Amino acid sequence: MVQTVIQVPVPSSVMRKAETKAQEMGFDSVVDMLTKFVLKISTNKPRKEDVTQLSKKAISRYDRMEEDIKNGKNTYKFENVDDALEFLIHDER
Repeated sequence: MVQTVIQVPVPSSVMRKAETKAQEMGFDSVVDMLTKFVLKISTNKPRKEDVTQLSKKAISRYDRMEEDIKNGKNTYKFENVDDALEFLIHDER
């Protein structure tokens, strides 16, 4: 595969902060982070490490939630934002 090098002028103070943040996020470096970002946006496909595998229990739970929503069970409808906020603030389920 032919590779292209991207050069981005950035003040050194910004680069130091970016390196720290990139490592806090689990990347080896800013270059690693940018490489993964460019690969991600260029393919627009989830990669294996981007997909979270749910447990059977979680899948069952989400299936029930989806069915409840389709059937209008355990859902609420509001005429306006004020009514929704009032419900959220004073709900004592």
